[in-house]
Amino acid sequence: MLNVIVIQITLTLTGASVEWSLVRPAIIDDKAVLPCPEDYSPCYCGDYPTFGLYIVCELVSMDAIVSVFNRTTDNNIFWLQLRPLPDLDQRGVNLPADLLSGKRARAIDLYCPSVVTGNLYSLTIDPYALTSSEDLIEYFYILGCDLNQQADFNFLNGFNKLINLYMYGSTNVQAFQNLPELPNLATLSINQCTGLDTIDEFPAQSLPKLQQVYLTDNRLDDESAARILTAMASSSSVDTVIVLSLAYNVITQIPAQILSFTKLNDLSLSGNDIPFVSSASLALPASRMERLAMANVSLNVIESGALRANIVLADLTRNNLTQFESAVFQTMLQGMITLNGSLFIDSNPFECDCNLAWLIRDNRNLLPVVHGAQCSNSTRFEQLDPSGFSDCVLSL
Repeated sequence: MLNVIVIQITLTLTGASVEWSLVRPAIIDDKAVLPCPEDYSPCYCGDYPTFGLYIVCELVSMDAIVSVFNRTTDNNIFWLQLRPLPDLDQRGVNLPADLLSGKRARAIDLYCPSVVTGNLYSLTIDPYALTSSEDLIEYFYILGCDLNQQADFNFLNGFNKLINLYMYGSTNVQAFQNLPELPNLATLSINQCTGLDTIDEFPAQSLPKLQQVYLTDNRLDDESAARILTAMASSSSVDTVIVLSLAYNVITQIPAQILSFTKLNDLSLSGNDIPFVSSASLALPASRMERLAMANVSLNVIESGALRANIVLADLTRNNLTQFESAVFQTMLQGMITLNGSLFIDSNPFECDCNLAWLIRDNRNLLPVVHGAQCSNSTRFEQLDPSGFSDCVLSL
């Protein structure tokens, strides 16, 4: 398998920073870039000794790209980045059959030309455009394209080694529902795209080994999110998905379907509008919850028992919580002490009255795992004097 590193990427989505991990091919420890053995102009080519050819065709005509691969002889490309000039008559980019003239690439990034205003450039990909790469390609990306002319994703047929499929900033991605089987795809990332919310059936049966699923900022509502998760829960991925992000959509409740995923231990719902968390809504089967992200979800109420002792990291920042109750938080915080975990909970207007005595006076040892908590008057929890709660009597 292609050597990779994990790159932490911060994207600005609908005015909010979203943290998520994306596995990409990366050039590591290659101190020198050698000249390529052949002329790839008007495209750029660099030869990295450990990895191979890195080719960038930036605003190059499709005819010129075809010509480059017709005349060159190296059959293996480490990383190919394409941003072709569009066909102005059709206002689109069309990838023809056998685009690479029999050459193959391990990673392909396909960008449509940037637009300042108006619709994105359309993208159509011939079913046989990339067939020569089917036994090697592991990473495929589509960025900033309109897929309204694309009927299906059959151009990925036979891509049995593909492990990462990524679409970003694209429109009308409904063709994704017609996806051939990708037996080894582990990471699916569809972010800031339109059309995902309207597909009739999410192609979960074509993705039997999903581990990381990022569906961020796609205008998914409760119904469309449920439709997608129900399809996944009915496939073998129900036992393989570890990471799920539905951040920055328009979801108003925690989807019930997540409770079916046996290995899910990293869940992000940040940036939605979820005012209420019930006691059973986060009762995931996994024995350890590595991360729960529910920042900026207009959260008002968390029922007792919802936050369990197996949560390592929890992000509840930028919400509307006013009560820091023992019935809600104590079990989780005690677990975090054992797990070396953390609760991030700044930008919540907590009332620092006698209801906080359980923490400040009686369980001050839990404060080190609580980060950013403040009273409504901006006093930090750690600044509160335990003696100020000496007269408080906690109800049983």
